[in-house]
Amino acid sequence: MQEPRAAIVGLGPGDPELTTLRAARLIEASDFVLHAGAEPFSGFAVEIVADRLRPDHKVEGLALKMARGRDDANVGYDRAARRMIELVNQHQRVVYLAEGDALFYGSGTGIAEHLTKIDRSFEFEVVPGVTSISAAAARLKRPIAIKDEIFSVCPGTYHRDEIGAIVDRGGPMCWLKARDILPELIEALGARGKLADAVLLERVGRPDERVVTNLTEALELDLSYFSLVLVR
Repeated sequence: MQEPRAAIVGLGPGDPELTTLRAARLIEASDFVLHAGAEPFSGFAVEIVADRLRPDHKVEGLALKMARGRDDANVGYDRAARRMIELVNQHQRVVYLAEGDALFYGSGTGIAEHLTKIDRSFEFEVVPGVTSISAAAARLKRPIAIKDEIFSVCPGTYHRDEIGAIVDRGGPMCWLKARDILPELIEALGARGKLADAVLLERVGRPDERVVTNLTEALELDLSYFSLVLVR
């Protein structure tokens, strides 16, 4: 298999040891490393791969702005995609770093869409990564889903008015970026007798990892934007 000159690589949820061998090899073989941070060496993704970077690696922060909704005109995906194409045309090997899995609620999705939109013949690879959900379930030693269960995933920054209805669907579920909806989520779970089945986790695999088994206690904490709640 010929190695790609451009790749979007998933890095996993934060623990450098959860980076796949494929992602590590492409990063180490690259000339340019791009990521969403505002500065070359500032940002969650570049911190994960810091030990894999060579002194001669060229690292660029693209200052992507995360925005709600499908309108990504001001996010910077188009600019990032054009930068990748520009570097490949200069005979450079380039990787874009994406936390978690690049195509699971990740910035890699927008960049991949724009690469194809700009030039349908442009060749690039996407390397899957460990999701925060998988890491959280492994940390708890609890299955995500088994047998005939239907597993639901809800981005907490959306669907605030549908929390009760989503919980009523039953089955295991995960609420991503749950910090801002935590009061409503606790109320909905409590009213349905499911509060004891929920656990909040954040920064799984990082030195500052936190696991909260009593969700009501989490209301008093300064939570990360990337906190999640698993419910079984």
